[in-house]
Amino acid sequence: MELEISSQMRGDALIVSVRGDVDLATAPLLDSALAELWQPPDRLVIDASGIAFMDSTGLGVLVKCAARARDEGGSVALVAVTPRVRKVLAITGLDSHLGLFDTVDGVLRATRIGRNGQFHNSGGFPASAQ
Repeated sequence: MELEISSQMRGDALIVSVRGDVDLATAPLLDSALAELWQPPDRLVIDASGIAFMDSTGLGVLVKCAARARDEGGSVALVAVTPRVRKVLAITGLDSHLGLFDTVDGVLRATRIGRNGQFHNSGGFPASAQ
């Protein structure tokens, strides 16, 4: 399946919508697109609603983004993660290093605190992970 990537800025957040499988064949395309488009300390929000499958190379792209956010002061969040991809994130423990939100608006209302990029909403309660 071909990978489709689109993006838009909303305030200090780059919203990147991804459609297709993120695997050995397509992960390098996502990696280079994110490297070109995203400039920390802007927030990176990946709309994952169109990602049906993600393998370890796709996870590697997310790990690289999380490390870049940590080093350069940005943050990374995923929205609308499909159950299949959410399961892979949970098994690998990557879900605890990325903000997972239901909607783009939800992550845009959140405030990043802490060096680990943990997201919290403006009321100080942990953001929804469901």
